[in-house]
Amino acid sequence: MNKLLFICAFLVLSSTAKALDAQKKGDWISVGVPESFHQGTEGVLYLHGDNHGACAGVTPSYIRLNMSHSHFKEFYSLLLYTAAQKQSLDCVVDGGCGGNEVWVKYCRGKF
Repeated sequence: MNKLLFICAFLVLSSTAKALDAQKKGDWISVGVPESFHQGTEGVLYLHGDNHGACAGVTPSYIRLNMSHSHFKEFYSLLLYTAAQKQSLDCVVDGGCGGNEVWVKYCRGKF
């Protein structure tokens, strides 16, 4: 019984995902499972997830994406899908590393 309990505890604890940290523009950063977002007044989407990675040692409050980027509609579909399926999202840093809000260019998620 103790072995079974140990194995179950190990699997649960080892499945906890560590966030991807970025150091510079072009590196991947974790958003985690998307929890909330809002649209700014100047065409910027602010995204908050449950497991943000750090960028140059600073964990941002928001991940920002320019809504005028090409393929924004496809990104928005991926965002809604990953949020509904409780899947994590990772994005490529486009700027703002080391600050409170990191700009990203595109993201990836699992199906």
